[in-house]
Amino acid sequence: MSIFSTALLLGSLASAASPGIAVESFASSKAGPSRYVVVLGYNGPADGERPRLQWADDDAIRLYLQLLPGAKRAWLLTGFDSASARLWTREGIKAHEPTRAELARVLGEAYWQMRSEAGETELVFAVVGHGDVDAAGEGYVVLADGNFSRTDLERQVVEASPATVNHVVVDTCASYHLVSRGDAVEAIAPSLQDALRAPTSSSGAVSAGWERTGVLVATSSAAATHESAGMGGGVFSFVLRSALTGAADVNGDGRVEYGEVSAFVAAANAAVVDPRARLDVTVRPPSHEPHVAVVDLARSGYEHFLVVDGDSEKRVRLLDARGLPWAEVHRERGMRTMVGLVGSPYFVVETNAQQAVVVPRQAGAYALSSLRFTDSPTSRGVDDPVAQSFFSIPYGRAFLQGFLADSSAVPPHDGDRFDVAFAVDGEPPFRWPLTQLATGSLLTAGVLAVGAAGAAVGNSITLGELDGRFRQTGTLDPELSLRADSFLTVFAVLGAGAVAASVAGAALGVASLEEEP
Repeated sequence: MSIFSTALLLGSLASAASPGIAVESFASSKAGPSRYVVVLGYNGPADGERPRLQWADDDAIRLYLQLLPGAKRAWLLTGFDSASARLWTREGIKAHEPTRAELARVLGEAYWQMRSEAGETELVFAVVGHGDVDAAGEGYVVLADGNFSRTDLERQVVEASPATVNHVVVDTCASYHLVSRGDAVEAIAPSLQDALRAPTSSSGAVSAGWERTGVLVATSSAAATHESAGMGGGVFSFVLRSALTGAADVNGDGRVEYGEVSAFVAAANAAVVDPRARLDVTVRPPSHEPHVAVVDLARSGYEHFLVVDGDSEKRVRLLDARGLPWAEVHRERGMRTMVGLVGSPYFVVETNAQQAVVVPRQAGAYALSSLRFTDSPTSRGVDDPVAQSFFSIPYGRAFLQGFLADSSAVPPHDGDRFDVAFAVDGEPPFRWPLTQLATGSLLTAGVLAVGAAGAAVGNSITLGELDGRFRQTGTLDPELSLRADSFLTVFAVLGAGAVAASVAGAALGVASLEEEP
């Protein structure tokens, strides 16, 4: 029986009593700004001008399901192609049409509910699909009944939203035109930092809407590099979703800020050689709140987490029950990484050519070291050169510091440590502290060796005195003889102890190096 078959059986048992996913309502687990989510995905028409995308609808569904638990209200606008309709049957998702008219209605409903809130609110607006540029140089995203332009984005989302903070996510071809006007029609932006600068008035002031709007935008010149079979969808969408599981959180406070997202994407993208496949990304936080979290694990609604424990560098890839990649992270040595698990009865974990299954039956954290790994018969996605080239560089504090030194990204603010208790079946197994034991053994050996050396010196001095007395009196001094024998005994005992401790320390040191974290 394959690991997916076994996991499917375990997952079905674990989820047998679980209720279905609510389509547009799910309460957050911690007090804070009320979050409203609008996600739109459209594969685009097969009009001959551009190839129809395969996974824009799937990317929208997966982002929607990922953000749903932490949202007070969430809307999904997409059309299901035949493959997606079969894939997402179990969830029973009812989506709205991906049209300009339906988007305007949904946004109006969201704004009406936001205005009735007594406290702060957040809007997450995400769009995945085909983008293009009109004759005037303005970008737009293709919807089922027309184009949604950069002007539409500014008027209907950025300026119209009553939210305290807006988070705008754009993953389309030539999508940079959507958030900033260009003077010339080009296939790809020559300078994304300039092209994505918030629109300003004639006096140079940034509008109030853009002041409270954060932007995460990826550009791609062709659908062939925009989507990846090994990632199960859009490249940027997968990397972003990985970051938002908590994998981008460097300081362990559970808050994934814009600066951390920017660094995480850069690390995932760093080893990509093919210029057509490299992500061209701009990440800009709201100017009035640069440390706002794109996702806060404490308010995410997540109940289950995978903790990538151990001290060594680790690359981990997770797949959900459908066999689709859920998240990937290449953790630096010594970094503590927590990955949220939601929307699937079980997850397959791949690392070091091995795989295991985690079935989160109980709320809490599951340590990577608590899983039972077996040799993986295949590493999914390796046949896709685009997927294979990503996540080759480890991500953590060291990478973030280097990234911040060479970019304008805002360093994350260190908050309180985010901790989740281990589930009963997710606790890491007890491990002897071999490194500490090896160090202690070697230190003990050193102390014993010093003592043995002192005893040897004492024995030598005593023997000298004993010989001198014998020459003077012709008899052996019994007191000096006893003292010499005592020093000799101490030397033998301490010397043997030093040798034993040295051997034990060396063995423990080798074992600690070979131990799998």
